[in-house]
Amino acid sequence: MSPELSTALDGTTEPAGVRTGAAGHSLGGAAALVAMGEGRRIRAAANLDGGVSVPPTDLRSRPVLLFGAQLGGFPGATGNGEDSWKRLTGPRYWPALPTAGHLSFSDEHWVVDALGGRDQLPADPGPDLFGTVHGDRALAATRACLGAFLDRHLWGRPAPLLDRPARAFPEVRFAK
Repeated sequence: MSPELSTALDGTTEPAGVRTGAAGHSLGGAAALVAMGEGRRIRAAANLDGGVSVPPTDLRSRPVLLFGAQLGGFPGATGNGEDSWKRLTGPRYWPALPTAGHLSFSDEHWVVDALGGRDQLPADPGPDLFGTVHGDRALAATRACLGAFLDRHLWGRPAPLLDRPARAFPEVRFAK
């Protein structure tokens, strides 16, 4: 997945004024980190509740956002989030939405809530998949954190949400 992204980017000329970031959810988030580690064109990568399987040394001190439902680790991670966090040397952010589930960082959560389907989910996977946060709120928090990260590291814009708790998103916590 990510080798194709790196190859596609390396085979093109970056237009003036264009800055490239990579972001993904779950396996896509892990692939975003791998893609950044494999090429120079991706300037920042965001992993939304995905595993951390790329050696942090491959990230060449570039900005990384690890946004997830858990403060202590990531699904599918080798080792735990703390180990990977300690080895990241560039700008790094680890916000969490503790009331979220794994799918809260995708539009699937919003769709299930918009269609009124949450009460039709089996009892066991519901909390792990969707948490207790409403889909609208999870989507807004994800957009805000991801937007702030990309604004700061691709465009040099102020992003106070990455520096301190925000009144607009009191449910977002920073592990680090």
